[in-house]
Amino acid sequence: MIKLKAPVDLRRAVQRPEWLWGFAAAAGALLLAYGVGATLVSAEAGNAWGVVYGSLAAALLAAVALLGVRRRTMRLGLGRAQDWAQFHVYGGTLFMLLVLMHTGFRWPRAALTW
Repeated sequence: MIKLKAPVDLRRAVQRPEWLWGFAAAAGALLLAYGVGATLVSAEAGNAWGVVYGSLAAALLAAVALLGVRRRTMRLGLGRAQDWAQFHVYGGTLFMLLVLMHTGFRWPRAALTW
């Protein structure tokens, strides 16, 4: 007889539910903004919407990269390690969403992107 594993208990898989809810709200707001922008003009890396998404992605990438700085300066007491790790994971996922929005959810097709 084959024994099936129990489904993953999300209460155990998600360490901090408030971070998950914050991520879901931020992702929803970004996708809503993308939907509004897509009805006005097509989202491309060269227009204003694409530049805003790209700038937000770059800022978020810099903020997510601060986890490495925090690891090297633990004696300064810059907050809990779990909060930094949660921000790194959820912020990195939001970064990828912003990059996709920056490209209009399309493969790059300009001369400098390949």
